[in-house]
Amino acid sequence: MATNAELLAFFSHIETELDKRGYFRFVDKKERMSHNLRNIFSRSNLTSSEIKTLHKIVCDLTRKID
Repeated sequence: MATNAELLAFFSHIETELDKRGYFRFVDKKERMSHNLRNIFSRSNLTSSEIKTLHKIVCDLTRKID
């Protein structure tokens, strides 16, 4: 199982990238949307390896394409 610190780091990563791209367009809904995302990933009982894979996916999706 992934540690709490690993999960929190992933949440921070994905929320930061989504925020940069305007996903949280409605400020009044941002907290609830973040909460929903965290619930989805928390329920999944992810392993450390799976968290690393998700980090890589976010990195690849947010990487500038030349």
